[in-house]
Amino acid sequence: MATDLITTALSRLKAGSTQVEFIHKPHIGWPHPPHIPHSLPAPGSPLATAVSKYPVAVLDSSFNPPTLAHRALALLPAASSATDARLLLLSVRNADKVPYPGDASLVQRVEMMVLLAREVNAAVGLVDAPAFVHKAELLRAALPAGAQLTFLQGVDTLERFLAPRYYGDGSTTAMHAALRHFFAPDGNDSRVICARRTMELVDPRGETAILEAAREWVQANRINITDIDNKLQTFSSSEVRAKVRAGDSSWRQMVPNGIVEYIEQHNLYLDLT
Repeated sequence: MATDLITTALSRLKAGSTQVEFIHKPHIGWPHPPHIPHSLPAPGSPLATAVSKYPVAVLDSSFNPPTLAHRALALLPAASSATDARLLLLSVRNADKVPYPGDASLVQRVEMMVLLAREVNAAVGLVDAPAFVHKAELLRAALPAGAQLTFLQGVDTLERFLAPRYYGDGSTTAMHAALRHFFAPDGNDSRVICARRTMELVDPRGETAILEAAREWVQANRINITDIDNKLQTFSSSEVRAKVRAGDSSWRQMVPNGIVEYIEQHNLYLDLT
């Protein structure tokens, strides 16, 4: 795997010379389908209409490590379209999460993302933004015109997405203004598909409260709620890390086979202190 390529891309992002980097693409024409020719079709032709707008399903996560739940989220049908553009996205700035001793480095996370991307026919991207509203703006600027972004999330991520503290002055007013631009057809024209997850949430009222907070956008068909396999709903990266440190081999059933091999090869998540 091109570790030097990843390191160079991360350096550019951290230096501020770029804001989005694409590390891996499933084919040369991505994000357009493989059968779309690279030369531009004639304006007004059926092919021009077909490629003028295209969906990109974005799974944004810390991928520390990628799990089978990530795989299930990445494979969710994001839109009824002839295209199948999928993007695994990692932010070099995370609004909440900080690294712990033994965690995978950013380079190692990207390498694991590429392994998962090859399984789900996705591209791999890096972005220098902690919030979804900013990520949407940067991605739309970096992708060819016409990208319609659908962010794939678990309900735990949706909880953070709908938390006012991540927006402007931390008020509900600031959050609603940002989300209206995020979802508006004349704004970022983005959507969210949220999969239910069986895990601890910050809000003690649980999933019901989160879905109530999302009601405006659910009714507008901008947030859609779906399900993944019941067992996969329980899988989390933090649990994988904890099991590896505890010597509990059941973590191997929680991640794709290629990720199992990578974690073992690089001795990740072991408490070596």
